[in-house]
Amino acid sequence: MIDALRSSAFDYLIKPYQPIELSNIIERIKQQPKKEKVNIEQSIRRLLTNDRKFALQGISGLLLLRANEVLCFQYIDNMRSWQITMTDLSVHKP
Repeated sequence: MIDALRSSAFDYLIKPYQPIELSNIIERIKQQPKKEKVNIEQSIRRLLTNDRKFALQGISGLLLLRANEVLCFQYIDNMRSWQITMTDLSVHKP
């Protein structure tokens, strides 16, 4: 239960659970409005429209980047992650 709270769980079941509890949770999930998918490309374009700094959490820590120093964002399929290539050709993996 502590792990569920730390993960910001909205609903959780305590074992042994009662079938009615599971049914109630499933019904609540079905009734929740569907969230729109975030279009990462549109979000990046909005972010880069003016020359300001922004922060991204990278593997090795927080990256503070300036929009005009970003050369490209590239999605790496086999790693299922994005990488950022900077104008100085350094590569970061947030």
